[in-house]
Amino acid sequence: MRFDVQRGGDGRWFVIDGARRYVVPDALGEQLRLADGRRRWRALVRRRAPGPRRRSPWPRVTLLSAGAVDGLAARISSLAAWPAMAGMVVLAAVGILAAPSPEVASSASALAAVALFVLSGLWHELGHAAALRRERWPPGAIGLGLLWVLPVLWSDVSATSVLRRVGRVRVDLAGVAFQLGFLGVVGAVSRAADWSAGGAVVRAGLLAIIWCLLPVVRSDGHWLVCDVLGLASLDAVPPRHWGRARRAGLVGWRLVSMAAIAGVVGLVLVRVLALARAAEGPLTRPGNLLLVAVGVILVLGGLRALGRIVTLARAAVRDLHVGS
Repeated sequence: MRFDVQRGGDGRWFVIDGARRYVVPDALGEQLRLADGRRRWRALVRRRAPGPRRRSPWPRVTLLSAGAVDGLAARISSLAAWPAMAGMVVLAAVGILAAPSPEVASSASALAAVALFVLSGLWHELGHAAALRRERWPPGAIGLGLLWVLPVLWSDVSATSVLRRVGRVRVDLAGVAFQLGFLGVVGAVSRAADWSAGGAVVRAGLLAIIWCLLPVVRSDGHWLVCDVLGLASLDAVPPRHWGRARRAGLVGWRLVSMAAIAGVVGLVLVRVLALARAAEGPLTRPGNLLLVAVGVILVLGGLRALGRIVTLARAAVRDLHVGS
């Protein structure tokens, strides 16, 4: 597979790895031009995401290819500047306060509201991609899948792990800032058009953002706290200089996350089991067959969630032992 390191006419460094081309910081480009550049780069790529950042939800489907996302992100990367993101938050405050009371008057309004809510989620994911592109790293694909048993949109921003801390924080916050700005526009336009369903879009979007900011699953809030603390992931080994109090706080965070994962997965599985008991007729009926298929997928997701809980439990025991 082709590997090369080049300096373009504009002074930027490029790494060509197979069919992909990456823009890298000047210091990294200088290093990779030295001996063993390929080995250094491949080691860096493996270290980009020690695990969690590279694992997308499963099962999953790609909605936008990496090439399409990179092209869009390049066009809107200026919106991922700190002043622009702050402006989105201000816009959100104005628009959300102006949004009408949520009310869906017709099926057409309901469909439009759902479509806008989904678009706000896609814009959220493009915000992450734009922030990564602003840091001169290409983003990956955007898609839909399950985070254990929860349907979520995902974006491949594996390269975030090679950024400096401020760059990682930018990527973490960009999705929320972009979605807030989107909701602000929806709120203001809905008020001007006297469209009450817009208020429902704003309310649903705010609930989604609150969920994203909770640092108890692999959400934006989870990665934000990890990046601020300098952790690769929640189950990573903490820095050696951390004292007993910090380690205890980290263990407590893991325990809360374990309880949250178990609670959410348990509630969803119980609900699906209740629907299965209420199903009428043989399981071979189309509706019931679909319910069985969903149940199988959720059970597999539950097993993956159990694996995550076990991983966090082992990390907690490990760090309690080290801190004792």
